[in-house]
Amino acid sequence: MKLSYLFLIFFLLFSFVFISLNAQESTNNKQKISNDKTGIIKKNDETTANYDNVAFYDGSKMLVQFVSSGVGGLIYLPPINNISDGWSESLFNLNGDLYWGFEKLNTSNTGINGLSDGVFDRVTQNLFLGDPNQPISGYSNIGIGNEYTFNNLSTGDYNVIVGMEAFSYNTTGEWNTGIGGNVLWHNTEGSFNSAVGTLALSSNTTGNYNVGLGPGALGENSIGSSNIGIGRSTNGLNQEGSFNTIIGAEAGVGTAIHNKSGNIFLGYQAGYNEMGNNKLYIENSNSASPLIYGDFTDGSEMVKINGKLNVGTFGYTNVAFSSNSTGTNHASYFTSVNGTAIWGSSQFGYAGYFEGPVYSTIGFTGPAASSKIDHPLDPTNKNINLAYLQSPEMMNVYNGNVTLDGSGEATVTMADWFEALNKDFRYQLTAIGTPGPNLYVAEKINGNQFRIAGGVPGMEVSWQVTGVRQDAYANENRIKVEELKKPEERGKYLHPTAFGQSKEMGISYSESMKQQEQ
Repeated sequence: MKLSYLFLIFFLLFSFVFISLNAQESTNNKQKISNDKTGIIKKNDETTANYDNVAFYDGSKMLVQFVSSGVGGLIYLPPINNISDGWSESLFNLNGDLYWGFEKLNTSNTGINGLSDGVFDRVTQNLFLGDPNQPISGYSNIGIGNEYTFNNLSTGDYNVIVGMEAFSYNTTGEWNTGIGGNVLWHNTEGSFNSAVGTLALSSNTTGNYNVGLGPGALGENSIGSSNIGIGRSTNGLNQEGSFNTIIGAEAGVGTAIHNKSGNIFLGYQAGYNEMGNNKLYIENSNSASPLIYGDFTDGSEMVKINGKLNVGTFGYTNVAFSSNSTGTNHASYFTSVNGTAIWGSSQFGYAGYFEGPVYSTIGFTGPAASSKIDHPLDPTNKNINLAYLQSPEMMNVYNGNVTLDGSGEATVTMADWFEALNKDFRYQLTAIGTPGPNLYVAEKINGNQFRIAGGVPGMEVSWQVTGVRQDAYANENRIKVEELKKPEERGKYLHPTAFGQSKEMGISYSESMKQQEQ
């Protein structure tokens, strides 16, 4: 289109020069007017014309005028009131506006129309399209919108804004990107923000490094920074909170204007009512008991699953947590320095159930130990529960039967590691089939064997030997039989109901257990 303008101007200038040269006289460089018919050339209303002020007339109506301004030449087109269809390839002045065909090239006040051709400043490298965008002193900005887009004397640099009335109050904010009506509307000094969607980050003033994607995303954020909101109205009523990551329509909106920080919400309306800090919500509703809930607060870190959790392929049903592993991998691994690595609680079932051998590097502690087996006489209907022997010492028990020789004696040989493992031996002898009042241990254990004497030849004797462990681990970890409770446990019971106390007096009773019971 601009080539057409140049061609037209060149044509008019060439015509003027050509006519002037052919009609020029030798005196005073003046052109003589030969008659008063259509197409004459004259200087204003005079009968002569010179090189600095020439006009074309159709009768008394001026068509075009060439004027010297002192610094260059000007072309003046008198205004007209109407046009016809045949002017589609013409340049004309319609009521003060310059047109090429039926396309307006300028307004009477501002020159080139930004909506049609853009406004580009080669010095500041700013580019604007709109009606009209005011000039700013910032550098390398791009603005597309109406008269209120970038509508100030902003000094901010490297901003890209597309949308009606977007970025209207910026002063020094830079490196912002906004697409949509009213995005970053009130931004003044905020920088490195990205807003896409009508009213996204519309209230932001000085907040930095925010990302709002969706209509109204981070809409009330004013000075909060480093927030990510994806979805309609995400984190909508949070004004000053920072470091939130919220994804999902209406997630984290809040019930009133508030300030919350450090949250992660995922899902439609996830954390809708939450106005606290450092929380995790994964849910697809505004439930206060989301599928996954967490707390990132120092010293209170936790994750709660309001449902079942399966890891890998597992066949069990009605299990809150299940994990599956093959080979030598661990299906589950838990560790703790001072607390409890695994905590189990059940009102009527098992707090822990293991299918297979269980190993502990230190031992098991509890008020009673027992085993459960199928009843040998009625295995499909009954069980038998057996208690384990307990002792204040780490004690091993060995027993057996032996038949006395012709001298009424017998030597019992133990394993070759027996004395290396045990010490402080104790003995019991019982005669079988006939009294043995004179039975005794003739020689104590020495060389991993002991000798029985005082019996009748051929007598069967049942014997039992106990020994206190003296292996390396036992020597380093002797059981302290009597001890004080930890300071935080004093005043409470291991088994409060056994002493007529309520469950709340139990050391292991927690607020979470109370909630489960409710």
